[in-house]
Amino acid sequence: MNAADAYVFKGMPNVLLEASATGLPIVATDVDGNSEIVLNGITGFLAPARNPEALAEAMLRMMGLPEEKRREMGQAARKHVEENFSLDRVVDM
Repeated sequence: MNAADAYVFKGMPNVLLEASATGLPIVATDVDGNSEIVLNGITGFLAPARNPEALAEAMLRMMGLPEEKRREMGQAARKHVEENFSLDRVVDM
């Protein structure tokens, strides 16, 4: 993941935590707990479920961002995971 520019997700949220911890901005569908991990417009983009056109648009939007903006979103993703999904924090939930 360290060599990627972004991460596109459709599946289980654990990999979203991993991608965020690596500092990647994420494009994902807005299902299950994804919105707890991906903060739309801040750490990545969420697309409505069962809408491949919206997912494709979100992917294009991500890749259309300047590299610096993607990096900022990735840093925000990492910070969000560190602050909200550390082992101590998850155990306390």
